[in-house]
Amino acid sequence: MKILAIRGENLASLAGPFEVDLAKGTLGAAQLFAITGPTGAGKSTLLDAICLALFDEAPRFVGHGNAQVGDLTEGPTLLPANDVRGLLRKGTDSGFAEVDFLGRDGQRYRARWSVRRARTGKVQPQTMSLSDCDGRMLAGDRKLEVLRRIEEVLGLSYNQFRRSVLLPQGEFAGFLKSKGPERSELLEQMTGTELYSELSRLAHVRAAQYRQEAESLQEQVTATPVLSLDSRALVAQQLAEATQRHQELSPQLEAERAARGWHDQRVSLGDELAAALKSQEKAVAQQAAAAPLRQELAVVLRAEPVRPALVAVEAGRKALR
Repeated sequence: MKILAIRGENLASLAGPFEVDLAKGTLGAAQLFAITGPTGAGKSTLLDAICLALFDEAPRFVGHGNAQVGDLTEGPTLLPANDVRGLLRKGTDSGFAEVDFLGRDGQRYRARWSVRRARTGKVQPQTMSLSDCDGRMLAGDRKLEVLRRIEEVLGLSYNQFRRSVLLPQGEFAGFLKSKGPERSELLEQMTGTELYSELSRLAHVRAAQYRQEAESLQEQVTATPVLSLDSRALVAQQLAEATQRHQELSPQLEAERAARGWHDQRVSLGDELAAALKSQEKAVAQQAAAAPLRQELAVVLRAEPVRPALVAVEAGRKALR
C-alpha cells in the first residue's frame, strides 16, 4: 500500500482544514522527506489523521485507560482518555481525517473519519466511509463493515500498519523486537510474499506424502524374499525350458486355431442352409394356396377379348330405354 494524500480539519493542534499531497509536486517527486517542526506543530497529528481515517485508532492513545479527563465542569462532554474523539480540537463543532491510498490490488481508495459536537457540547459517535477516488461509495453504512473493507484492501491490520508503515515516537524498536512468527507474517504482508509461504507449506505436505509412499515401497521391497544364486539359476533353467516348449507347440497351436475356424464356418453355413430350406417350404405353401386364384385368373383372361363387344351391347341397351 502507499499513502497518496492526507487531509483533515480541526484535529488536535491543527486548526482548520489542512492537506498534504504526497503524490504530486515536490513531495510526489521526492524519494525521502522528513516531517519536522517544534513541539505542538502537528507532526504527530498528521500520523494520527492517517490512523483515524484507516482504523479509527491513533498511536497517541496506546496504553491510555478509559478514565474521563478534562474540566469536571464540562460534565457529559467529558471523554475517556483512550477515546480517539478526543482529537477533535476544543472549541470546534466538527472535524475529520481523510486519506487517499493505493490498495494492495493497485486501486486508489479514499478513507474518511469524521466527528461532530452536538449543541449541548457532547461529542457524537464518529462515522467512517470508504470510497474510490472517483467518489463511488464502497462502504459507509456501518463502521465495522468499513473497517473490515479497509483492512481487506490494505492487506494490513492496525498493529501491522503501525509496525511497518507507521512507527511514531521511536516505536521502530517494537518492530525489531517482534517475535519471529509475528515479524515474518508482517514482512509477508508488506512485501506480498505470502504466496511463497503457501508454496513452502504445500511443498512440505507433498514431501511428507512422497516420503510415506517411499517408505511403503521400501517395506514391500523388504518383505519380498531375495532368491539365492542356486534358486535364480533353477528359475532361469525352467524359464528356458518353458520358452523352448512354447516354440515347439506354436505350429500345433496355429493348426488348431485354423481347424477351429473351419468348424465355426461350417456351423455358420449349416445355420444359413436351414434358414433357406425353411424359406423354401414357406414359398411352396404360399404357391399351393394361390392355385384357386390362378384358375380364376385364367377364366378372366379367356373372356378378356369379348369385353369390348359386351360393353357396346350394354351401352346400346341403355340407349333403347
